[in-house]
Amino acid sequence: MSFVDILRVEAKFMYGDIVRRRSLFLAILAYPYILTIFVLLIGSSIGSPVFFEEKVCLTPTVYLVTNGFILMSMLSVIDDILWRPILDEYTGTIAYVLSSPTSRLKHYLAIPIPRLILVLLSGFTSIVPVFIYYYGYDGFIEASIVLLMTLLASTSAIPLVMILVGVVYGLGGGIWRIVNIVRPILLMLTGVYYPRRFMPLIGQMICYAIPQSHIVEAIHLLLSAQYLGSAAIDIVSLIGVATILVIVYSPLSYRSMRFWEYSRVKEGVKT
Repeated sequence: MSFVDILRVEAKFMYGDIVRRRSLFLAILAYPYILTIFVLLIGSSIGSPVFFEEKVCLTPTVYLVTNGFILMSMLSVIDDILWRPILDEYTGTIAYVLSSPTSRLKHYLAIPIPRLILVLLSGFTSIVPVFIYYYGYDGFIEASIVLLMTLLASTSAIPLVMILVGVVYGLGGGIWRIVNIVRPILLMLTGVYYPRRFMPLIGQMICYAIPQSHIVEAIHLLLSAQYLGSAAIDIVSLIGVATILVIVYSPLSYRSMRFWEYSRVKEGVKT
């Protein structure tokens, strides 16, 4: 099967699930707003929005809605790839997946794309209205750039997540527990809600090895800049670093997936 064929099958699987569970679609649309309201209520009770704006150089509402949207986009990639082997294990399809002549690399590249497309489209109901409200027409342009950069950040996470899948599932033993530990740590180190410039040195060093954290940092620079030209060089540099890391991790992700496949075939699977 070609990559397009695999992508079409994954899209039918995911969108069919959305049609059956409309509440999931509503949750995707509402999540950035719900998270923003929750954090604003908690934050306002212990601190001043003015202090937040002085520290982060951005209005709390814009910052939180944007990061809620980025987080949803990241989750659409990380969760779909990390949890798919466990889903196949419990539904009894893992043996058929491993014995299929279809490339595992193509399969796992295609898995997160349908949900990611849906989440990115939801940006027109979250960050676009908020940006237009605060910044007018310029806000629409800025929101469009943020949407594009969020797409880059989410797709840049795929090779690293595939490496984690290969290592975690290849080693085996307590897999879902390990995934529950790896997932929040990976999300935290992307710098979505806790900018990496505020992290301790060890946290910053780990972040530098994570491609999507550079693009998230570029988005934060874009939002806090007085005008786009003042931060353009830094933004392009960060995207360039993320691109280099993706190129480095891509062959490693292929080897990692092969390691997982070899380990499972050697061990045998239960159906």
